Amino acid sequence: MLRRFAAVMLALVAVVRTADGQSPRRWALIYPAGQGHPRYASDLLQSVLYADSEGRPIQLFDGVVCLEVTSPLGHSFQNWKKGAPPQADYAGYLDTLLAPNGPLARADSIVGSHGDSLAVTIMVPYPLGKATPQSDERTAFLEWYLGRADSLFKARSFGHLHLWGFYWLGEGISRNDTLVVQHMSQIAHTRGFKTMWIPFYTSELASKWRDLGFDVAFLQPNYFFTPSLDASRMDSAVARAKQWGMNLEVEFDHRLIDDTLFSGRLDPYLEAISRMGEKTFPDIAVYDGAGALYKVQRSKSPQGKGAYRRLVVLLRRY
Repeated sequence: MLRRFAAVMLALVAVVRTADGQSPRRWALIYPAGQGHPRYASDLLQSVLYADSEGRPIQLFDGVVCLEVTSPLGHSFQNWKKGAPPQADYAGYLDTLLAPNGPLARADSIVGSHGDSLAVTIMVPYPLGKATPQSDERTAFLEWYLGRADSLFKARSFGHLHLWGFYWLGEGISRNDTLVVQHMSQIAHTRGFKTMWIPFYTSELASKWRDLGFDVAFLQPNYFFTPSLDASRMDSAVARAKQWGMNLEVEFDHRLIDDTLFSGRLDPYLEAISRMGEKTFPDIAVYDGAGALYKVQRSKSPQGKGAYRRLVVLLRRY
């Protein structure tokens, strides 16, 4: 599966800092506000944010990217074969994510109990509206969406969460959409936020991520999900990411735990990033397969426990 359902997010106006004064570098990609995910969000947040080491909690990530492919109303943000979701789905997603007792409120409580802070990036699904040579309704829609996210976040008055910016959900961007993506970045920057993108391995415009207005970008190697690919895919992904000034995304799902076909496919990611070092890949993003981090952390299998331990070792270097 070369395009996994994750996601895909410019001159900076304001930089949000974590508690130690550094910009967030360790990002977890999570799915906390879609249909069927309330339990997932409640269980996952603790394991995503912290790991126990010798009886002491250690913060694994200093940033989370909030993704979703299905709205709370059950419509797809990614596949519009049955038509675009109504605007209510976009509003519903933000309302659920930022509800007074919602996933981010839960994250604020967890992080606050440890005296830490956490950067938050909110996804931007493909905007609604018609585009003509004379006007583009999508820009006004983006103004509304980013404004609503900003307003709701401020209304929660989180004590330990900071809205870092926005993430473009589409993993591939067509040349016809370059202007609307640039508009999204401009809107975010005007409001004092940054933007992020994580294109798939063969995305046509991946090398142009800076021209599209993104501040941070990670390349998907798409190695884990395709058993027919050998480890040389990681070599080529490293070469591309290095050439284009991008970071690398780490990918896995629950099959890491008990499927022999996938149990060894996380290590090449960890080895590649460790080999190149932080000067080459200063940031790290971990796609957890919509709940795999929670499952791997609690795994009883030797391969699951070992893989999780090696991932934690790498994350702590950041």
